[in-house]
Amino acid sequence: MADPPYPIKWIGSSSIGTRHIDYPTMPISEISLLPVKDLAEDCSKLFIWTTNSFLPETLGIIKHWGFTYDKLWTWCKRTGAGGHPRNATEHLIEASRGALKSLSRHEKPYNNWFIAKKGIHSQKPEEARQIIEYCYPNTKKIELFARKKTAGWDYFGNQIK
Repeated sequence: MADPPYPIKWIGSSSIGTRHIDYPTMPISEISLLPVKDLAEDCSKLFIWTTNSFLPETLGIIKHWGFTYDKLWTWCKRTGAGGHPRNATEHLIEASRGALKSLSRHEKPYNNWFIAKKGIHSQKPEEARQIIEYCYPNTKKIELFARKKTAGWDYFGNQIK
């Protein structure tokens, strides 16, 4: 799972001003060149977060990292940000490299959307991690750009607490 530090540009207005991002961002070209292709096993899944505005770029990152798009999971937030319409969704793209076996179709299904509360800026909901763990048990897992240590996962990130 990856939550890249996209080069977000907050555009403020005279009434709301601009907002500070509390972590360093990276250009899309640098994110694309990260050696994820070398880290991933031949049969593996990639779950990469994206916002509505970075969806096209994220599809390119997936290709650079050696994965093929599978499906889109959508996190529905109760409140949004921005103008009209409010951006109240983020997406978790599921991509494949090889054929990694998932649960049988007779197991409890999940829809490709879920509702979860927002935390601090850029914090992702624990529900997403739980879905990944459920759908792909008994597999090694790593979180790139992690912010916390999670039991059963390897992690890499400059904000781990």
